[in-house]
This record gives sequence, structure tokens and C-alpha cells, in this order.
Amino acid sequence: MSDLDLKASASRSVTSTRISDCLIVTVPDDLGGSQMDALREATLQAIHGVPTRAVIFELSSLRFLDSEEFNGLKSIAHMTQRLGSSSIFVGLHPGIVAHLVQADADLGGIKAELGLSEALRSLSVGLA
Repeated sequence: MSDLDLKASASRSVTSTRISDCLIVTVPDDLGGSQMDALREATLQAIHGVPTRAVIFELSSLRFLDSEEFNGLKSIAHMTQRLGSSSIFVGLHPGIVAHLVQADADLGGIKAELGLSEALRSLSVGLA
């Protein structure tokens, strides 16, 4: 397997891409309704039985994120950690971060990077 192994899959508007031993999950712009369940199912299914060093949750499409939705994302991240993968949130908009801080959301236990490039660099994943 090459260092750059791209495989894309979609499950109910949840898209994931594998780069080397990392999974990038593109979070849909709306986590209401059954979308959080679809995100959890797609993420856990994508790492089940496949060695995955890290799951990167790409969140740049989210314009709004309340504390409940954030806790749902954090729960999925903790599930991936229990399955042996580290997790990183990327692409959070400054307004969302400000809202979570003002709402006194528990931000502990989550690693975050500004963008996908920084996350891959922090994991020493080469793209060349």
C-alpha cells in the first residue's frame, strides 16, 4: 500500500477518505435529525477491523454547533479512541469556538488543529 491511499466512501451524506492509516471524516453541515447517528455509524464502521492511527473530523462545513451537538461529536471521538485511534477536530469556525466557550462546554479531551494540513503534519503523514 502506498503512503497516499485514497479511498472515499459515503453513507447518508457522511463522507470519509483514507490517507495512509488515517481516516478523514467530513462532517455534514447539519447534525440535526438522524445525521449524528449516521455520522457515528459511518465513522465506527470505517475503522472497524482496519488499522487506523487517527480519525480527523473535518468540521469546516458547520456554521452552527450547539453544546448538545458538540457533545455528540466528542462522544464519537471518544468511541474512536476506545477503538485505538486518536482523534482530531479541524476546521472549527471561530464563532463556534466562541459560542462553546461562552456556553461553558467541556472542551477537554479533544485535540484540535486549524486545518487538515496541520492535522496531517502533526501526525507526520506525508503526502508526497
